[in-house]
Amino acid sequence: MVYRNGLEGDLGAAALGNPSHVFDAEAVGALRGLEAAAEAADCKEIWVCVDSTSVIWGLRGNASTSSQWAFLDFHKLVRELEEKGVKTRVQ
Repeated sequence: MVYRNGLEGDLGAAALGNPSHVFDAEAVGALRGLEAAAEAADCKEIWVCVDSTSVIWGLRGNASTSSQWAFLDFHKLVRELEEKGVKTRVQ
């Protein structure tokens, strides 16, 4: 779910297929949510809220080998957003 100015925005759902775990789904979901939020032209700050401590650590820079591509893509997008002056916070 992506919220803009306190209002519900984009909503998405997908299946990852086998063999995938909840950890993988959280990482991919965070990436897809960040991608959706980044499309907002007036966006200056993005909060990514995840309920998995392991995924939070991966999104903050300590990516595990599972879902490595999603973490690396997330990190790349965060750097691109920072270059545009958009702050990204993960909690």
